Amino acid sequence: MKLFFSFLLLLCCTLTAHAQLEQGTWLVGGAFSFSTDESSTPYPNSTIISVYRNTNFKINPSIGFFLFDKLSVGIKPQFTWYKSTPISNAVGNANYIRYWVGPFIRYYLLNPEKQWNFLTEANYQYELTVHKPDKVGSNNYSFNAGPVVYLNSSVGVEFLMGYYYLTYGMGKQFSEFRGVQLNIGLQIHLTK
Repeated sequence: MKLFFSFLLLLCCTLTAHAQLEQGTWLVGGAFSFSTDESSTPYPNSTIISVYRNTNFKINPSIGFFLFDKLSVGIKPQFTWYKSTPISNAVGNANYIRYWVGPFIRYYLLNPEKQWNFLTEANYQYELTVHKPDKVGSNNYSFNAGPVVYLNSSVGVEFLMGYYYLTYGMGKQFSEFRGVQLNIGLQIHLTK
């Protein structure tokens, strides 16, 4: 019975909810995402290509500012737990944490008065991790889209799906990763 009343209260709140997407509003929050992909890396001076299965759990806090109505820009660090397992022509497992930072831009497609909206987002992030003895040069590009449901005028829950492309280089080795990712996030809209 408590579950029913909790659901009814949440439904009543969302019926009157809308977001503050006006110019000058701050956007603070974050997302959690999970992705899995396969990567291929050619051996130097060889035709052999090693293939790995990669799993990523990502936490993406973010802070942004609405430059115009429905258009927000900001910065998004990322903390990633990464695991790599060999599939073919590959040896050894990898398991480590990676740190990224970079800008984002997002645009909300519908009017702010609605209790839900649809957004698109583009991100670029650069890896800050340094592995000894070689410095890593990695770039992460991602594009996401999906609905956001507002619990009240300040809090929205996002369900985004997107595509990412990651380049990862260490020494003379260079790898590319691409795949689909799912994000679940919470954003808080703060006015002045």
